[in-house]
Amino acid sequence: MKISVKNIDIIYKSSGLIEKKSIEIAKTMYVLLFDLHPEMKTIFEGAPSNQHKLLAETISAYAVNINNLDILKPALEKICKKHEEHGVQPHHYEIIEDVMLKSFKIVLGKDATDELIKAWSEVIKFVSYILIEMEKELYSKSFKNSSSGTGLE
Repeated sequence: MKISVKNIDIIYKSSGLIEKKSIEIAKTMYVLLFDLHPEMKTIFEGAPSNQHKLLAETISAYAVNINNLDILKPALEKICKKHEEHGVQPHHYEIIEDVMLKSFKIVLGKDATDELIKAWSEVIKFVSYILIEMEKELYSKSFKNSSSGTGLE
């Protein structure tokens, strides 16, 4: 899975706008998420009070570094560990993508062109794929560690 060159260009060109609006996008995303999917609240129990700022930083980081995603690997590893601790599962990513794109549309208004939303959809799917794969590995290691000495090896 990869991001098209066209969409990389769209994301990069929109990075200034996205950085400027990232906090509002993140706040809107959490309001929508909990309104539309109250079952997701349990995943965020114990989240830091600045969770929306962390998400905003992540959105901005992807917009600015879309041409060099390797720089974000340490951040992704940290995110994966948090996701593992809170039981994030692959199906949660579809919910987040939907709500995130709705948030972009609400906050950006007329600047949320179909082209921009399509580009961000591809980026979110790409990042979701990476996180899901990394988390599978973490969950697998956790399972192996928790089953040690039980005769399940």
